[in-house]
Amino acid sequence: RRGLMDGAPIVLEDYKLVFFTTPEVGSTTWKKLFRRMMGYPNWHVHNRRHGLPHDPSLNGLKYLWDMSKGAASKILSSPDWTRAIFVRDPKERILSTYLSQSPHETAGYIREHCCPQRRQCVKSSGGSGSLLFREYIELTAHCRDPTWMAQSIRMESQYWPYINFVGHYETAQDDAQRLLSQIGAQQFGQSGWGRDGNSTIFENHNNNNNNRLPLVVNRELVFGC
Repeated sequence: RRGLMDGAPIVLEDYKLVFFTTPEVGSTTWKKLFRRMMGYPNWHVHNRRHGLPHDPSLNGLKYLWDMSKGAASKILSSPDWTRAIFVRDPKERILSTYLSQSPHETAGYIREHCCPQRRQCVKSSGGSGSLLFREYIELTAHCRDPTWMAQSIRMESQYWPYINFVGHYETAQDDAQRLLSQIGAQQFGQSGWGRDGNSTIFENHNNNNNNRLPLVVNRELVFGC
């Protein structure tokens, strides 16, 4: 939907690429990359206050909703275009959405987005207004939000057959380079990344949540917190 951070795929006409970003599947890095490909000198900036790189009204990226219906239909079906999405293990992704903020911030987000009429829908046993992971799972199962909604409903079902590139977050470094090579943009992923600017894209991305899931679950089972 128009206005949502990931409400429509990003379109890079010069590279004939349509990319469906998904929260907690490297979306920050992807939007930085696309801003870099479009020539923005501040492409590396990640600043929530200034809406970068996520806010569609501020990031300078072109979205499918900016196209006419005819152009959008052609882009989504033409064999000349690459239509890409990256996916992630669902268990790792839901844990990542939970850990992306503090438990207290997560509880506040759910109150705002899932129960604006009845704030008491978040009744935490985690203390200090925080939210346990098991409570987070129960609440998000009944509240549709782009942050944690299933990747299978990232787009309408009729468009999935037209996706012709699927990458995986678990192998993001290799798959990202493969995608960039396919569209003739490999130079944008070969350097300039990481804190020192000497890494390749996704070279240092954190994929340790699969090791943290048992720790989080066991902690709550044993200690109740």
